[in-house]
Amino acid sequence: MNKKPLSKALKTFYGVGDFGFSLMAAVEMYAFMYFLTNVAMFPVALATTIAVVTSAIDAALSPIYGAIINGVKAMKWGRYRSWLVVAPIPVIIFYALTFTKIGPDNIAAAIIIVGFVVSHVIWNIAWVANVALINLLSTTPEETGLLSSRRQTYTSMSNLFTSYTSLPLAIWLGVVTNNPILGFTLVAGGMAMLMGIGYYVHFVLTKGYEPEGEELKAIEAQSAQNKDKVGLKVLLSNLFQNKHLMFLLLADFFKFLPMFIVFATIAYQYTYVIQNVAMMPVHILIGSVGSILGSYFASFFFKRFSTKNAVLVSLLIAAVSFAGARVFAYEMIPFMALMALGMFTSGIYGAGFVAMYADTVVYGEWKTGKNTAAFNMGLMNFPLKMAIIARSSLLGAILLKIGFDAAVPAEAVSSAVREGIANIITVVPAISFALSFLIILFGYRLTNSTLFDLRKDIEERKQQAA
Repeated sequence: MNKKPLSKALKTFYGVGDFGFSLMAAVEMYAFMYFLTNVAMFPVALATTIAVVTSAIDAALSPIYGAIINGVKAMKWGRYRSWLVVAPIPVIIFYALTFTKIGPDNIAAAIIIVGFVVSHVIWNIAWVANVALINLLSTTPEETGLLSSRRQTYTSMSNLFTSYTSLPLAIWLGVVTNNPILGFTLVAGGMAMLMGIGYYVHFVLTKGYEPEGEELKAIEAQSAQNKDKVGLKVLLSNLFQNKHLMFLLLADFFKFLPMFIVFATIAYQYTYVIQNVAMMPVHILIGSVGSILGSYFASFFFKRFSTKNAVLVSLLIAAVSFAGARVFAYEMIPFMALMALGMFTSGIYGAGFVAMYADTVVYGEWKTGKNTAAFNMGLMNFPLKMAIIARSSLLGAILLKIGFDAAVPAEAVSSAVREGIANIITVVPAISFALSFLIILFGYRLTNSTLFDLRKDIEERKQQAA
């Protein structure tokens, strides 16, 4: 089927589903551990076990979601779009179960682990399908950049609300219902419902862009006849023969790591270094606005300079801004301004990386003859999960080395501790951004002109085969 041009509605509203998804995921990010220890009242050892087991399983499964989408039989609304309407209901049920306490501690813990794992498996498949649609919808690098930019804009916008729609809302609902646990259950289920509504909007917006019904059956039958099934061998071949994808995965790890470090250490910075905790929410708000602006204008930069060049410049500016923030680590206003600049660039490179993953699909199809869009886009989960694990390990090791002790009042901490915290939140991210910049500069070589030629060659092959 010929690709339809992007509709005005798609150009405007693609990303609404990601807004809902981010609100849903934020409940876990901000409230899961607090729920386990302070609301469900699990012993700390058991709460830690639940958190570690669920995180480990989630990380281990992260590479397979795209393979599932590419490998299983397509459902009637298309290989990708179908997941947008099939996934939400079970996610709502199992995500709500993640924030419950049913029965004795061991039984309740088992239910939570099952709820966490099942909800994450299903929502990750839907998330990958949603992102893979970018490759399906776009016909040029500019369109890929536009859709990636819109998606990143809505994701960034959600950050303005997550601090209110997660932990505070759950606590408030617990007071209103006179049931603290129920408050968290309702918030988790409610945010999952918003994700479902947003994904349904994407489902409607993308109608006509993917084969479905009888047309899909005919295509699937033809693929079966030609033995075009995308199996594990094809997927692995697409990965290991796609040097641009492999470099992108490595660069993505170093791109994710700084933001996770910042999120984890911002409270330490304002408590022990700047020693003005009251201004931390202002810092977060300004950073969120910066990220939204960067995301919104990303498509302009992609069109003006190309996606790769815009990403390179934004990574370089991020590295410089974080290095500069180290110089002003004790001075709130310049520190806040430089960090806000770094967050502005996050909106650009965040959208750009998604667009570049979509471009690796084109290269992979040209190289192997198979389109593995879902697999390639699904691999985005892997560096993200690895960065979370690395963040936790790195942060713990550095805090231990500098002799951090939470029992020591902020005004009494040593200069070594203050210097160490300042280095964690600025120097480590600056180095990580610089590494990501170098990997993209020397490893990822796809350009707009190259992609144009690859798409043209792929279309010619398809016409010859037909």
